[in-house]
Amino acid sequence: MRFLKTLQKAHKERPEVSTPADLEDVGGSDQPSAAPHFAAEPSFKIGRPTGEPVSEQEAPSGLPRVVEELHSVPNNGNAHIRTLEPVKPKSRPEPTFQTFDLSRDAVNQRLVAISDPNSPYCEEYRSLRTQIIHQAEQRSLRSIVVVSHGPGEGKTITAINLACMLAQTDGIKALVIDGDLRMPHIGDYLGMEASVGLSEVLSGKADLDKAIIRLEPTGLHLLAGGNDLENAAEMASGQKFKELLDEVTDHFDFVIIDAPPLNLFSDGAAYLNHADGGLLVVRSNRVNFSETERSLEMLTREKILGVVLNDSEEALSSRGYYEYSYYRSRSA
Repeated sequence: MRFLKTLQKAHKERPEVSTPADLEDVGGSDQPSAAPHFAAEPSFKIGRPTGEPVSEQEAPSGLPRVVEELHSVPNNGNAHIRTLEPVKPKSRPEPTFQTFDLSRDAVNQRLVAISDPNSPYCEEYRSLRTQIIHQAEQRSLRSIVVVSHGPGEGKTITAINLACMLAQTDGIKALVIDGDLRMPHIGDYLGMEASVGLSEVLSGKADLDKAIIRLEPTGLHLLAGGNDLENAAEMASGQKFKELLDEVTDHFDFVIIDAPPLNLFSDGAAYLNHADGGLLVVRSNRVNFSETERSLEMLTREKILGVVLNDSEEALSSRGYYEYSYYRSRSA
């Protein structure tokens, strides 16, 4: 289990931090708690948001460190300008998508790619973006599923921030898909509502080009989860999803899919069967290695790009979206 050994080593090397007693239980919050990084047995760390940009040399212990980095791309610490070689675009017609203007006041504060783009926390998502693009230059990598073992690992925040970083790269078009067909929620994080989404497209009730929304000023495109909550498992694993994924990857350079937790539903594993790669998000301050091992066993191992290790110095007190009792009541 090379992934687990790398994760265990990263966890042991994590700096000790003190957390106020009243914030130790993060409940079900799907928040980030450390920023991303890539390694050969890929492991990313995500640090909590702070106020001012810092260089790698000046970064405090609470911010991410490289763990056994063998395939990394040099990071000069510049939070504003980064030279990236984009994925070679295909020749394709340009469909007309509806647009939505995002508000920094309305989006969740943990979407730092939108709310706090100059923070060192956001810079770590730029580092993750760089590593993903580097991997895409070495292999076919257009669609990525973001999964976690359980709720509250920071999976959705990671998916949105990564997708935003990709969309803001010159020459790259990115789409984020809300793959939680039972309780879609990316729109909540973005402070918006979508009338149709993935479930309506898969059920034939809506056209794909009418369901995709361009989010301004980020340039990111969104396919929301939709409102048709029936037959979610069949939709996730069916041929129609594969056909949809083939269609969107023909138009977008990167497609990021946010999947439900693996310990609740098998949708993430089903999505990964159709996608090019996957990222496993783990919260460092409550990592359970046996649970992580079970998650890895559910997935197509050769498609796992790496582990995003959330490692914040403090837990945010806001209540998260995923809570077991709430999830059961909505899906009953």
